[in-house]
Amino acid sequence: MLTACQESVKDPVYKSVSLLGITMNVDGQLDEKIWETAYWERDFTFPWQTMKTPATAFCSASDREYLYFAFKVQDTDIVYASGPDTDEKGVAKGDRVEIFFSKDESLEDYYCLEMSPKGRVMDYRASHYREFDHSWTCEGLQLAGQVVEDGYVVEGAIPFNTLIELGLGKPGQKNRILTGLYRGEFSHGAGYTIIQRWISWITPDAETPDFHIPSSFGHLEVSVGAK
Repeated sequence: MLTACQESVKDPVYKSVSLLGITMNVDGQLDEKIWETAYWERDFTFPWQTMKTPATAFCSASDREYLYFAFKVQDTDIVYASGPDTDEKGVAKGDRVEIFFSKDESLEDYYCLEMSPKGRVMDYRASHYREFDHSWTCEGLQLAGQVVEDGYVVEGAIPFNTLIELGLGKPGQKNRILTGLYRGEFSHGAGYTIIQRWISWITPDAETPDFHIPSSFGHLEVSVGAK
């Protein structure tokens, strides 16, 4: 059984679908019915380039325990994260999708997940402006990535208890969490060069690429499960 508001984001708020009686399996397959029926946000753009943006889509759902999310990305030239799987900073050297969550617009405390096509994550706590704590990890995060014919899929789940403990939501009620949705779109240039371009759900108020500012955030509306 599903309950959802399927209207397009205008203000900008993404309304997460509430799940009842559905078992979710975070495997990057997106074969649960919810991913077919829920609203996919596709209004992503290149804020700093005047060119067509490759298809990028985000979807979210929740039950009493987890916030689920998924990205579907069109990419025919994937640049993979470098280094061993244990080196999470290598994720920043390749194609990826990103979610940032913040307590408020001061960005005094915000939390970042940067996720590669194969499901590697660079997670860190941050404070404005660009003070990063890479010792932080998103407790209980489940993540899977899959490379498909025309791009890649990333699927994940975050325990609500983690969001509550971070002060990002209150249990048993509807919350609007300040959320940024982004994509690092890398491609191979001449020789060994890598071209880096940046895609965002919200157009930040910045002349040069920067997601770590309040104007790059929208809101994720979700009913947070009880502890």
